[in-house]
Amino acid sequence: MAGHKALAEALVDCVSNPGRGWSAEMLQALVAADPGLEQFAAVAGWHRCDGAAWLAVKEASLADTVGGRDLADRYVAGVGRHLRSLSDLGLICDALSTAEIPFVVFKGPVVAELLYNRAGLRFYGDIDILVAPTTFARSIEALEGRGCVVLDANWSMLTDVVAGQIHLATPLGTVIDLHWNLVNEHALRTVFPIPTQALLDRSTTVDVRGNCLPTLDPVDTLVHLCLHASMAGANRLGWLKDVERAASATPQWPEVVARTREWPGRGTRSPRRCPRRCLPS
Repeated sequence: MAGHKALAEALVDCVSNPGRGWSAEMLQALVAADPGLEQFAAVAGWHRCDGAAWLAVKEASLADTVGGRDLADRYVAGVGRHLRSLSDLGLICDALSTAEIPFVVFKGPVVAELLYNRAGLRFYGDIDILVAPTTFARSIEALEGRGCVVLDANWSMLTDVVAGQIHLATPLGTVIDLHWNLVNEHALRTVFPIPTQALLDRSTTVDVRGNCLPTLDPVDTLVHLCLHASMAGANRLGWLKDVERAASATPQWPEVVARTREWPGRGTRSPRRCPRRCLPS
């Protein structure tokens, strides 16, 4: 069994320098303790770094191992899911634009395309869309009008917990997380009362493979990725890599500092005083 330190160092090197072959020596050394690289593949998957791990294994001529084949399968599946999502974005954007509903696409395909310099390095499972609370119901109707199906069934529970999002599926099966707030849990929204309308007003348009998509501005993107990672535990390398890539693309540091101070808002309790049950374990 490979040591935790050796596994960690190899994975960090893969993620830090994807596709540059600098991890080959570390991976070759891992083979003595983990001949099939099964541990390495499992750790890479947990940390959501499958793409970078696959490129490193391939360049180290270790693709024909159990772990290598597993990473290859996940890589192909991830790229296929990304291409399907890009196709579905056309349907989503057309539905909301035709209904004259302001929206932004965030995380997922936008982060994968704009913050990473090589396809297949950042995988995701759904498409996140943010709309204003006042247009939330119309957004659902617009998407249903294009063949999307609402997946959530327990509306009593969603109403009781005041959920900040619901899930839909496109005709191709891609899951849409439709948000009216960036923070899903009501308890955490009292700590981070992020105004949705301000995010929409500051949004910017980006080109994603020929599609013009509205998305969060660079500062909001960085601060949200930090918040998202911290609320989820900040214990996966893929989340930290997202933050590193967004920080590299966001030089307006005075704005970043100001925005982070705006998001908690005045008159709200400090996150340090938030009840433990409201925070991720």
